[in-house]
Amino acid sequence: MTFKHARISNTYAKGLLMGRSKENLQRFIANTHLCHSILKQSISLKKTLFNPLVERNKKKLILKKILDGKVEKDFLNFLFIVCDHKKSNLLPDILNKTIQLAYKHQKTQYATIESTIPLTQTQKQSLQNKLKILTGAHEIQLQPIINQELIGGIIIHTTLKTIDFSIKTQLQKLSKSLAPKFQN
Repeated sequence: MTFKHARISNTYAKGLLMGRSKENLQRFIANTHLCHSILKQSISLKKTLFNPLVERNKKKLILKKILDGKVEKDFLNFLFIVCDHKKSNLLPDILNKTIQLAYKHQKTQYATIESTIPLTQTQKQSLQNKLKILTGAHEIQLQPIINQELIGGIIIHTTLKTIDFSIKTQLQKLSKSLAPKFQN
């Protein structure tokens, strides 16, 4: 994402969250998560929204068919505004930024956890507790991702840093350290 796109996404996200009450903010976070997951799952929807040749009204009609009754009316109207402003190609970035800003407002830290197998509830809770201490956040929202390429271990991505405990990375480091010794 370019700096310009990041700035635009940030502006729209702030606009969406402006003046929301705590209860309303929770509903908007849920709406944002739902919309974001639908976009992630539907490649054809993403292609349609990203295509500049598809008319704005057609994009809005598609969004209405998919989301009407599932998200709040003013959230859907916000999506229509994004389409009207010809920024539907930035919708995933806008939704991501909205989630980040909402969590920041609630003193909630967002963390993506990559692992080769799903974490147990106990592991998730332990990780949340440790991340609360490290980040000073009141809440930690985990987004698990299964990544078979890690071989084992986990990678933790937060907004501030990435912590890599994967076997893949450890093997790469070992390989780099041993390579010069075998070249002589």
